[in-house]
Amino acid sequence: DMRLFGYGTFSGALLVNLLSVVALVGFLYFVAQHLQLIVGLAPMHAGLALVPGMVAMIVAGLLVVPVSRRVAPRIVVPAALCLSVTAYLLVPLAVGGGSLGMLVAAFTLLGLGIGAAETVSNDLVLASAPPAKAGAASAVSETAYEVGAVLGTAVLGGILTASYRSGLVVPEGVPVEAADAARETLAGAVTVAADLDGATADALMTAASHAFDAGVGVTAVIGAVLVAVAAVIAATTLGGTRNDRVDH
Repeated sequence: DMRLFGYGTFSGALLVNLLSVVALVGFLYFVAQHLQLIVGLAPMHAGLALVPGMVAMIVAGLLVVPVSRRVAPRIVVPAALCLSVTAYLLVPLAVGGGSLGMLVAAFTLLGLGIGAAETVSNDLVLASAPPAKAGAASAVSETAYEVGAVLGTAVLGGILTASYRSGLVVPEGVPVEAADAARETLAGAVTVAADLDGATADALMTAASHAFDAGVGVTAVIGAVLVAVAAVIAATTLGGTRNDRVDH
């Protein structure tokens, strides 16, 4: 029912959901590769490094419920998203010679912000729709999650890949076919380096790591802008407290 989009709070909350998921999935796209292919963590250890952020997301979603009953969403959601903006701005520092702890802290901040914002905005999607359209509103909200996940991988992932390919300078001594494979993805460079001699392999991995981290920096700035846009949308479209909506 397209008439649902005529409700400002519904449309605003839906856009916040969409952009938040784009930011979350985009972050996961590059942080997983960085942890495994550059830091050198095993898949299990890389997953464990992300656990604090996932826990923070769950805790934030629980704690924001009583807060949202007293404080207007137009304040709560932008404040939460500011944490996520800060997280993205920490990423270039974390991957550019920073510590693993800084990257984990950045993901934890992102989890806090996204967890709180998603909880409130998803509630607003349902609460702002007429009771008879609650099912349709829920379906649209779920679709926004799915579209956001796809866009996070396609858009932010595509920007990262394009930046990596344009920034990679393959060192001399790498065969032409191997160089082409290395330019495709960071994983391709790691695979190629495994078949080269020590000095050439080290030079290729250094170049690939620098190119990937430079791409992460570009992607992080774009991610921060997307979350900032979501915060502005929340501040201008979301209404009063949950109690106000129930009373109304």
